[in-house]
Amino acid sequence: MLAHARSSYHEFKPPPALADRMVCLWVQQVARAGEVDYAHPVLPDGCVDIVWIDDAPPVVAGPATQPVIAHLRRGAFLVGARFRPGCAAGSLGIPADQLVDRTVPLDEVVSQDNDDLFGRVVRWQSAADRLREVSLMLGRHFGRLPGIDPAVEHSIRWLVDHPGGRVRDLSDATGLSERQTL
Repeated sequence: MLAHARSSYHEFKPPPALADRMVCLWVQQVARAGEVDYAHPVLPDGCVDIVWIDDAPPVVAGPATQPVIAHLRRGAFLVGARFRPGCAAGSLGIPADQLVDRTVPLDEVVSQDNDDLFGRVVRWQSAADRLREVSLMLGRHFGRLPGIDPAVEHSIRWLVDHPGGRVRDLSDATGLSERQTL
């Protein structure tokens, strides 16, 4: 049986080494009290997250286009890292459109090092320790990747600020041709 039990959710600014790719790191703890598991409504937000749930291997939650219900056990502990718009594809090595409305194991998307960096997060019990490990692990992984293209980053910021903007205006704002901005 599932119910809307109590759950706490907190977001944290990413450390400087991740700030160019991540919007936030977050933790969620489902209350242990009660006799039912937790039905967690997830609203579509277009974000891509890496999520660790309890001791399970991490997954990539792609951008959602419709609401879903995540079924979590009482006492479930989640840690996540949310990508900035436009940064998931280059960071994960898979186009974001291949992740729409999907949740896939992280190891199917990103090749892991021999020391299983992505699995090390679950060894820690406290939220602070897991967040620290996520920060270190993602910092090491992303540190090996090329940086985010400044033109793409500028374009994304402009589009966020001007959701109804025209291609011509984006071109003027970025210094790119209209064809390059498409």
